[in-house]
Amino acid sequence: MKLVAYVRVSTETQAVDGLGLDVQRKGIRAWARGNSHRIALWTADEGVSGSNGIETRRGLLDALNAIEDRTASGLVVYKLDRLARSLTVQEGTLAK
Repeated sequence: MKLVAYVRVSTETQAVDGLGLDVQRKGIRAWARGNSHRIALWTADEGVSGSNGIETRRGLLDALNAIEDRTASGLVVYKLDRLARSLTVQEGTLAK
């Protein structure tokens, strides 16, 4: 399956000390390889809170547009909290 990968960090500290973009990319690559999926597109939001609405997150919008225009068949994130902090925002985003 062709997927779009979305990575996000909300703070500079998180990028360096926590779940940085490189950690997320490595994890997604390993998962995709292990499950015979191909990453067709990588998108990112750096320094953007997961509590922000999707309209302020260019990388997430690009990811969703890639699915809509069939560049990819699905979305992969390292952890669901990278998609959004709120469960209702996660569900609303996944429903699109």
